[in-house]
Amino acid sequence: MGTIFSVGPGSKGDRTPSYSIHLPFTLSPDRTLKLEEGFGSFELLGRQWEVQGEEPKYFLRIRSFDSEGAAATFFERVQAGFYWVGLNSSFGFRFSANVVPVVLFDQPTPVSEESPFAPIANKRGWSEIDGHYEASQTAIVPEHKRLTVFSAGSVRARMDMPLSLFAERMSAGMSAERPELVSRSRKLRLACEVFFSSHFESTPTASFLTRITTMEILAADIEASTPTQKLVSQFVADAQNAKIEHKKDVEVLRDFESLISRLNYLRNRSIKSGIRELLADKLKTDPEIKEPAEVAKEVSRLYDLRSALVHTGEVEPKSIENANNRLQDIVPRILRVLYREAADGP
Repeated sequence: MGTIFSVGPGSKGDRTPSYSIHLPFTLSPDRTLKLEEGFGSFELLGRQWEVQGEEPKYFLRIRSFDSEGAAATFFERVQAGFYWVGLNSSFGFRFSANVVPVVLFDQPTPVSEESPFAPIANKRGWSEIDGHYEASQTAIVPEHKRLTVFSAGSVRARMDMPLSLFAERMSAGMSAERPELVSRSRKLRLACEVFFSSHFESTPTASFLTRITTMEILAADIEASTPTQKLVSQFVADAQNAKIEHKKDVEVLRDFESLISRLNYLRNRSIKSGIRELLADKLKTDPEIKEPAEVAKEVSRLYDLRSALVHTGEVEPKSIENANNRLQDIVPRILRVLYREAADGP
């Protein structure tokens, strides 16, 4: 493995107005895209897509947008496509959804023969440079500007996922009615990103905790029954009265404030219940799941395993390994169902 620091041409610079999406992404350890000599391309949704790089870093370029706004709108669909690829593959992606503006100079900077940018300018036929951006940051690139791009990173060579399969799954995710709605759903985006990060963890225990956390993110708050709500209100009132009686004792006051806060959480059913109900309901649409209710109960038990692990640290490694493998199958299933629901639009 080596580290590379370089600067290169970052745009066409042909003065013909057009924009492109520059999206760097990383695959989880030991996973790569299979590219010929570090480069591959395909057509999708009427656009030319180019991928270059080597494990662990890749750079996606989607070209020929008439405006920055058109590129930004399409980028929301691309994000959704990445989520779909990840949910249908045995590895994760990391990429930034935050578009960083390209740095444009107030005035074009002349390039002299002594300039370190001279080889780039000469190759492109430029006499001036208009700005620059970082290869490691997502950007909407004005291709008609004369731009340089700075990069730094580690390079290792392995082969894994064919680019054709990447394109096929990207197409499937982006061909939904409104995939951009997936990118706009903060909760679903967060759940996908947390699940993908589980592929980057170095131990089954860390991976298991990340995957069960994904289920926590997805679980909806469900109000407890009316009798339970009334009982909680009674407990809170009692705690408020006791707090007044001990108002001169600062430490006791803090204890009561903490108690009241915890009691208020009991107005909703437990996270475990939320996870169970979510799975039992949503997995009905997965044709491969014959008994959604049983799967929901199974994940509830895995949540108990998470609680034991977090609070005692004493859980059999084999139990964690089995639980982690089970969640590797179940979590992307529920995420795919929620993806389809969101992408179908209201």
